[in-house]
Amino acid sequence: MTTSAHPTEAQNAALLSRLDNLEPGKPHRRLMLMGGLGYTFDSFDGALMGYALSALIIIWHIPSRPADGCCRRSSSGIWSERWLRECSPTVSVGASS
Repeated sequence: MTTSAHPTEAQNAALLSRLDNLEPGKPHRRLMLMGGLGYTFDSFDGALMGYALSALIIIWHIPSRPADGCCRRSSSGIWSERWLRECSPTVSVGASS
């Protein structure tokens, strides 16, 4: 008698119906709790950064636009690497390597 390595359609259906009827156990609840807390704290970080940065911009007197327009010029196009090097050597960290 030979047995196949792959289950039949009936065996697959029986296995899936058994899995559907199982109650979630402690590991499943823990995993759902950890995932939910991860999403919660991730969204909290984003909101906190939005509020904190808006306050820090005012406190530290950060201008709302670049001083010489370097970032606007270098945002697109073939010549962005050349323009970054002209504007500021500190901005072109990866461009000169």
